[in-house]
Amino acid sequence: MNPLLHNHLRLINESLDTLAQAVHEAKEQALDLDTQRAQLRRDNWRHKKDLAALKQVQEDYDTLSATNQRLSATQDDLLARLRVVLTAIKGLSSELRAP
Repeated sequence: MNPLLHNHLRLINESLDTLAQAVHEAKEQALDLDTQRAQLRRDNWRHKKDLAALKQVQEDYDTLSATNQRLSATQDDLLARLRVVLTAIKGLSSELRAP
C-alpha cells in the first residue's frame, strides 16, 4: 500500500478513535447533567413544598397571635370587672355585718 495513503488512513482512524472517545465522554456528561437536573428539580419541589408549609404556619401564627391578643384583652377586662364585683361584695358584706 502506498505509504502516503497508509499514513492518511492511520490519521483518519486515530481521528475516529478520538472522536468516538469524545462522543462517549459527551454522552456520559449529558447523563450526569440529566441526573443533576432531576435532583435539582426534586430539591426545588421540596423547597417549594417547605416554603408553602412555612407560609401556612406563618398565617396560622398570625391568626393565633391576633386571637391570643383578643382573648388576653377580654381576660384583662373580665378581671377588672371581677375586681369591681369583689369590691362591691366586700362593701355589702361589711354593711350586713355592721349592727
